[in-house]
Amino acid sequence: MKFIHTADWHLGAGMASAETNAGKAREARFEAAERVLDVSREQEVDAVLVAGDLFDGPDIDDEVVRRAIRLLDAVAPIPVFIIPGNHDIATAGGVWDRSSWRPPDHVHLLLDREPRGIGDAVLYPCPLTQKQSRRDPTAWIPGRTDAEVDRIRVGLAHGGLDVAHWDTNFPIDPARAETADLDYLALGDWHGYRAQGDRTFYPGSIESTGFGVSDPGWALLVEVEAPGSPPTVERIRTGRLVWRTLEREILGATDVEQLDADVAALGPAESLLLRLELRLEGELSPPVLADLDALVTRLAEACLLFTLDRDDAGLRSATGDDLPEGLLRRADEILEQALDGRIPEGAGREVASEPRDVLAEARTLLHSLARSATS
Repeated sequence: MKFIHTADWHLGAGMASAETNAGKAREARFEAAERVLDVSREQEVDAVLVAGDLFDGPDIDDEVVRRAIRLLDAVAPIPVFIIPGNHDIATAGGVWDRSSWRPPDHVHLLLDREPRGIGDAVLYPCPLTQKQSRRDPTAWIPGRTDAEVDRIRVGLAHGGLDVAHWDTNFPIDPARAETADLDYLALGDWHGYRAQGDRTFYPGSIESTGFGVSDPGWALLVEVEAPGSPPTVERIRTGRLVWRTLEREILGATDVEQLDADVAALGPAESLLLRLELRLEGELSPPVLADLDALVTRLAEACLLFTLDRDDAGLRSATGDDLPEGLLRRADEILEQALDGRIPEGAGREVASEPRDVLAEARTLLHSLARSATS
């Protein structure tokens, strides 16, 4: 059996954390869903399994539902099997009861806890009918019978592993795949990828929902060769947005350069939602501060979302007034003139040919050494 395991599409989510670009963040979720279905067609899978939370909640717009149906329709004739999660629970008046939810024949919404055949395999769906519960939704899955000895068994559920028994987030026994003799347990609810042993997996949400989510943005391509064989699981990247918080201490020009490189390594700025927390320390020369301000301005203009928390409490102006008369004061004057674009007179003329970042770092180091000598 070869299938796509996906979960937590959360179509229709408000994405308020993206602030003024919430619309683009919502659109990114549909684009990620398209990538899931594109891979399904390319790989000619036997089925697509959606482990809950296709929709974000009961109050989403009908156009979101209709658009989801158009997406799912494009993957025909590959069968799609969907269970309700804790956001789109199966309840009277819920999203699944709407007149706008009229899926094509190859899309199957599984509302009952009963085995469902998929060719030579059997699927055990665990749909959710309430927002919270302390009951394990997979507890009903029976063990393998003699009649199923030649059939691949797959569980499909939504809930949390390794949570306390009193937790209301549908606690699932981490050993369920083993105790129920499942060849694969496809889970949803956690928004980051996770493997529990070699038969239980979360793909994570198809696109990140905000800051602090660990390893989101995946679907899983799964192959089970035969009953009892360990599944082969390949992670398929579906997410494009990068939500990241960077905390940095700025002590000199090299720190500004490193910050620039670190942000560039995160990927295209138009897909980046960046929360930058800066702490400025020590004596930073005007050119270093100007370079930092220029970087911040560029990021604010380029990023999908940019927020800045800047702490200047430890910042001191780099002036020559605190330096003793003599060679140190003269060296500082030469560096200051060169940084201002002027050519120093006398023995310091050659300094003007040095790069600005080298000059700024030299001046910061000069002041640091002077403070150390007098402390």
